[in-house]
Amino acid sequence: MSGGEFVRLSGNSIVVRAGASGDWDTASVMGINMTAAASGGTVSVETLCGRVVSGAQFEAGISGILAGRTIYLSAATLGAISTVPPSASGNFQKILGVVADASLYLSGSLASARLSVVFQPGLQIQIGA
Repeated sequence: MSGGEFVRLSGNSIVVRAGASGDWDTASVMGINMTAAASGGTVSVETLCGRVVSGAQFEAGISGILAGRTIYLSAATLGAISTVPPSASGNFQKILGVVADASLYLSGSLASARLSVVFQPGLQIQIGA
Protein backbone atom coordinates (compact mmCIF):
# COMPACT_ATOMS: atom_id res chain seq x y z
CA MET A 1 0.00 0.00 0.00
CA SER A 2 1.30 3.44 -0.91
CA GLY A 3 1.08 6.66 1.04
CA GLY A 4 -1.56 9.06 -0.26
CA GLU A 5 -4.23 6.43 -0.94
CA PHE A 6 -7.74 6.68 0.46
CA VAL A 7 -8.62 3.68 2.59
CA ARG A 8 -11.45 1.92 4.38
CA LEU A 9 -11.66 -0.49 7.30
CA SER A 10 -12.03 -4.11 6.15
CA GLY A 11 -11.94 -6.02 9.43
CA ASN A 12 -10.33 -5.96 12.84
CA SER A 13 -7.62 -3.30 12.38
CA ILE A 14 -7.26 -4.18 8.67
CA VAL A 15 -7.09 -1.23 6.27
CA VAL A 16 -7.53 -1.64 2.48
CA ARG A 17 -7.85 0.75 -0.49
CA ALA A 18 -11.30 2.27 -1.01
CA GLY A 19 -12.89 2.46 -4.47
CA ALA A 20 -16.03 3.89 -6.09
CA SER A 21 -16.74 0.73 -8.10
CA GLY A 22 -17.91 -2.36 -6.27
CA ASP A 23 -20.23 -2.41 -3.28
CA TRP A 24 -21.28 0.07 -0.60
CA ASP A 25 -18.52 -1.02 1.79
CA THR A 26 -15.76 -0.64 -0.83
CA ALA A 27 -16.76 3.03 -1.29
CA SER A 28 -16.86 3.76 2.46
CA VAL A 29 -13.78 5.91 3.10
CA MET A 30 -12.22 6.00 6.55
CA GLY A 31 -9.31 8.34 5.80
CA ILE A 32 -6.06 8.78 3.86
CA ASN A 33 -3.07 6.47 4.37
CA MET A 34 0.00 8.55 5.18
CA THR A 35 2.68 5.83 5.02
CA ALA A 36 3.80 3.12 2.60
CA ALA A 37 3.71 -0.44 3.93
CA ALA A 38 3.94 -4.02 2.70
CA SER A 39 0.95 -6.33 3.08
CA GLY A 40 0.30 -6.87 6.78
CA GLY A 41 2.47 -3.87 7.70
CA THR A 42 1.56 -0.93 9.89
CA VAL A 43 0.15 2.24 8.31
CA SER A 44 -0.78 5.68 9.64
CA VAL A 45 -4.26 6.85 8.61
CA GLU A 46 -5.36 10.52 8.82
CA THR A 47 -9.06 10.69 9.68
CA LEU A 48 -9.55 14.26 10.93
CA CYS A 49 -12.19 15.98 8.77
CA GLY A 50 -11.44 19.52 7.65
CA ARG A 51 -7.69 19.06 7.89
CA VAL A 52 -5.36 19.78 4.96
CA VAL A 53 -3.61 16.52 4.05
CA SER A 54 -0.56 16.49 1.79
CA GLY A 55 0.27 13.62 -0.54
CA ALA A 56 -3.12 12.60 -1.99
CA GLN A 57 -2.79 10.27 -4.98
CA PHE A 58 -4.81 11.15 -8.10
CA GLU A 59 -5.74 8.59 -10.75
CA ALA A 60 -3.70 8.79 -13.96
CA GLY A 61 -4.91 10.89 -16.90
CA ILE A 62 -6.85 13.50 -14.93
CA SER A 63 -6.75 17.10 -16.12
CA GLY A 64 -7.99 20.41 -14.75
CA ILE A 65 -6.53 20.07 -11.27
CA LEU A 66 -7.01 23.46 -9.62
CA ALA A 67 -7.19 24.62 -6.02
CA GLY A 68 -10.81 24.56 -4.88
CA ARG A 69 -11.90 21.71 -7.21
CA THR A 70 -14.09 19.03 -5.64
CA ILE A 71 -12.44 15.61 -5.44
CA TYR A 72 -14.17 12.24 -5.65
CA LEU A 73 -13.19 8.68 -4.86
CA SER A 74 -11.94 7.10 -8.11
CA ALA A 75 -13.89 4.27 -9.74
CA ALA A 76 -10.90 3.47 -11.99
CA THR A 77 -8.07 3.14 -9.43
CA LEU A 78 -8.47 1.77 -5.89
CA GLY A 79 -7.29 4.27 -3.29
CA ALA A 80 -7.00 7.16 -5.77
CA ILE A 81 -9.03 10.32 -6.23
CA SER A 82 -10.39 12.15 -9.25
CA THR A 83 -11.88 15.53 -10.13
CA VAL A 84 -14.44 13.71 -12.30
CA PRO A 85 -17.33 12.05 -10.45
CA PRO A 86 -17.98 8.41 -11.40
CA SER A 87 -20.97 8.12 -13.74
CA ALA A 88 -21.29 4.43 -14.66
CA SER A 89 -24.34 2.56 -13.42
CA GLY A 90 -23.61 0.81 -10.12
CA ASN A 91 -20.65 3.03 -9.22
CA PHE A 92 -20.68 5.36 -6.22
CA GLN A 93 -20.17 9.12 -6.14
CA LYS A 94 -18.27 9.83 -2.94
CA ILE A 95 -17.10 13.41 -2.38
CA LEU A 96 -13.85 13.39 -0.39
CA GLY A 97 -13.12 17.12 -0.18
CA VAL A 98 -11.38 19.79 -2.25
CA VAL A 99 -7.93 20.43 -3.72
CA ALA A 100 -6.10 22.78 -1.34
CA ASP A 101 -2.84 23.25 -3.25
CA ALA A 102 -2.33 22.39 -6.93
CA SER A 103 1.17 23.87 -7.23
CA LEU A 104 2.77 20.42 -7.69
CA TYR A 105 0.59 19.72 -10.72
CA LEU A 106 2.99 20.22 -13.64
CA SER A 107 1.71 20.82 -17.18
CA GLY A 108 -0.94 18.13 -17.06
CA SER A 109 1.42 15.46 -15.72
CA LEU A 110 0.34 13.47 -12.71
CA ALA A 111 2.99 10.76 -13.02
CA SER A 112 4.21 11.40 -9.50
CA ALA A 113 2.00 14.27 -8.35
CA ARG A 114 0.72 14.06 -4.82
CA LEU A 115 -1.29 17.12 -3.92
CA SER A 116 -2.68 18.72 -0.78
CA VAL A 117 -6.39 18.24 -0.20
CA VAL A 118 -8.87 19.31 2.47
CA PHE A 119 -10.41 16.02 3.63
CA GLN A 120 -14.16 16.63 4.04
CA PRO A 121 -16.00 13.45 3.12
CA GLY A 122 -19.59 13.86 1.97
CA LEU A 123 -22.50 11.58 1.25
CA GLN A 124 -22.03 8.48 -0.85
CA ILE A 125 -24.56 8.07 -3.65
CA GLN A 126 -24.96 5.01 -5.89
CA ILE A 127 -25.51 5.71 -9.59
CA GLY A 128 -28.73 4.05 -10.84
CA ALA A 129 -28.19 0.31 -11.07
